Amino acid sequence: MQKSGSGQILFIEDEATSREISLLILEGAGYEVEAANCAETAHQRLSSSTYRLLIADWLLPDGDGIYLADRASGLGSATLIVTGRISDLPPGTGTRHRLLTKPFKPAQLIAMVKAIIGEPSP
Repeated sequence: MQKSGSGQILFIEDEATSREISLLILEGAGYEVEAANCAETAHQRLSSSTYRLLIADWLLPDGDGIYLADRASGLGSATLIVTGRISDLPPGTGTRHRLLTKPFKPAQLIAMVKAIIGEPSP
């Protein structure tokens, strides 16, 4: 398995505008980010690389972000589930993963990432 750089994030979001804005926010803060627009792509990336943090939208057109987060956690990644329907999450999700409610402000995303994995690597 290929090792990724320190601070690397895998960000999974099917909605293109939200994905691009979040990438700009994270990269602008100095984080190295790879993006996936679906569960299939995310599974492929998890099979070939390791990540310090996986950020996944809960509801994806071809899968479940919680399942991806569970898999990433088993591989040693920290995890963050992003959803607009936090009250509908399955029981136990919040004990296994950090949660962020949509819509979020850029400062909230950066603060959450820093709290989970710290400052980006230089």
